[in-house]
Formats: sequence, C-alpha cells, structure tokens
Amino acid sequence: MAVRQRPPVPRIDPPKPKGGLVLSVADFGATPDDDASDWQAFAAALDACKERGAAKLVIPKGRYRFHDPAALKRQGGHVLVAGMSALTIDGQGSELLFHHIRAGFQFHDSQRIVVKNLTVDWDIRLASAAVMVDEPGVGKVLRVPDDYPITDDQPIGKMSAVSEYDLAARRWVIGGEERYYPEDVKTIRPQVFSSPSFAGISTGKTFVVRHHVYSAHAFDFGGRGNADLAFEDITVYGAPGHNFVGYGCERGFRLTRCRIARRDEPGRLISGASDGAHFGATRGDILVEDCDFSYMGDDSINIHGAWLRTTEKPAGRRLLLTSRWYGATHIDVGEELKLCHAANLEEYGRAIVKE
Repeated sequence: MAVRQRPPVPRIDPPKPKGGLVLSVADFGATPDDDASDWQAFAAALDACKERGAAKLVIPKGRYRFHDPAALKRQGGHVLVAGMSALTIDGQGSELLFHHIRAGFQFHDSQRIVVKNLTVDWDIRLASAAVMVDEPGVGKVLRVPDDYPITDDQPIGKMSAVSEYDLAARRWVIGGEERYYPEDVKTIRPQVFSSPSFAGISTGKTFVVRHHVYSAHAFDFGGRGNADLAFEDITVYGAPGHNFVGYGCERGFRLTRCRIARRDEPGRLISGASDGAHFGATRGDILVEDCDFSYMGDDSINIHGAWLRTTEKPAGRRLLLTSRWYGATHIDVGEELKLCHAANLEEYGRAIVKE
C-alpha cells in the first residue's frame, strides 16, 4: 500500500523580538492627512527602531505623503528598512503616497520583518490612453488624448511600453499587440509621437502607454541578507515597477491577504506597471496565500530560478558560467549545482562549488 506523503510546510520565521518596545512615527513628527512630506519622520523612526531594538513601529491611521526632495540624497527607497531584524511595521490602515521614481519600501540585510495593514500608491500618472493612427508623410504615430497630458514626468521611450488595451471596457487585450521600449521616439506635435518601433502595429487600435515598466518597485526586497519577510493585508494601487519583488535574496517570504487593484478614479487604467509578485533566484520558501492581483502590466506571479549557462570549460574541473540576469554573487562555496543538457534540461551530473 502506497504511503501518501504530506506536502511540505513552508517555513517563514516570524519576528521574535527580545523586548516589547513600541515606537510610533508620530513621535518623530509624522502628521497624517496634510500636504507636508513625512519622509524625514519615517526615516528617523526607522533609525530609532534599529538603534533601540524596537519590536514594533506603528503608523497612526491616515494618509502620509513622501515628496521631500531630500529623500533623493539618501540611498534606498522612500521607506528604507536596512540592517534590521525582528520588527513589525503596523500601518493600522494607513496609506503611504509616494512620489519619486524609486522603491516604495526597500529592504537591505533585514530578517524576520512583518509589514501589515497598509495601502501604498504613487501620486504620479503611470499610464495614459493612446490610439495608433497614420500620419501623412510620417507613417504610424501614437496619439495620446488631451485628457492625458504628456510631460517630462510621463516618458515615452526607453522606460515605457505600449500595449493594446480596450479603452471602452477598461481592460487589457489578451494577446494584443505590444511594443516594449520604443526606439527613437520623436514628438511630431504635442500629444503625437512617432517611432520606428510602431511599424507593423495596426492603425485604429487603442493602447495604453505605461510610462514606467521596471523603474521603481512598491516592495523591493532583492539582494543578499533579506530573509523571512512577511507582508500582510497590503493593498497596492500603483507602482512604477513590480509590486512585490525579490531577486537573489535569502530564505522565506510570505504574502498574505495582499491586494493589487486599480484605484477607482478617472484616468486610472492600470494598477502596478509590471508584475504582481516576482521572485527570482531566491532561496527558501515562498508562500502567497489569499491574495488578489489585478490590472497590473505583466504577470500576476512570476517565480523562476537562476539558470547559469556553461560558456567555457577550461582545463581540469572548472566551468565558466554566465547568466542573463545574475552574476555568481549568490552562489557560495559548498553549494551543489545540477548540470543539465541545454537541449532538454536532462540532468547529467552534480558538482560541488569548491571556489
């Protein structure tokens, strides 16, 4: 009689603080529901949490803005969690409204962190409507309605993507025509743009222009040292990149009751600009449960490994490996690599990394 094996249980370690110190962003000058920037108050609160070993940081309910230009002088996202452990950040139903083209939350070398009860958004337009038409003497051009004025904050070109979109129904056209990063975009006149990349696109079709694709992520926890991060009851209404993303990081990530949604406002066509949740070359367990992702510009969930191509076989038992996205910084001595045939990924051997 066959014995049914139990499925593996994901392991995401919770915070286990040594004390019970609770701090509030209000203690450092954050004031909700006004037009002042709260960036400095949040930065000071997180610095204090690190210095004093706080168990929890609370955010009194309200809307907080992050448009201070001084934030651009400090590396990291609008909210930077760096070198911290065993901390819970409780938004208590608050909304954080970001402004700059940089990550909303960014994590560096932090472990056993919980972020919960928050809504995040950006105060810039992430996408515009458009229609492809023929321009005499020019060819295919993209015409953007005056309802979506194009300024320097709404780039069309190397950071953008043009994707077919049903404007009447306000939804993506599955399998529709699309161009990423249009080349040599020229302004024919205000709101009208040409590009060699538009050749071959059908005229008369309607599109959405994502002004950013991977420019800045809502929750960015990529990199070595980040482990056991949990996000609970988070809503993302917009981000100029991925909504949740972790590349080449350590073990254990959990998304629980998180939502990516399009805010019900005139002119809002999308939610986040690219993937809902994107995990790549990540160690440990990934748990996504009871989440609802919609209207983002790319995959709902994208999970992939770190395939390394053998580009050279020097003398002895040495291999030169390369990767499209990752270097060797996340491969450690003592780890085991599986060797596969490129044609069919059939395994033909294992190797332990010696140096």
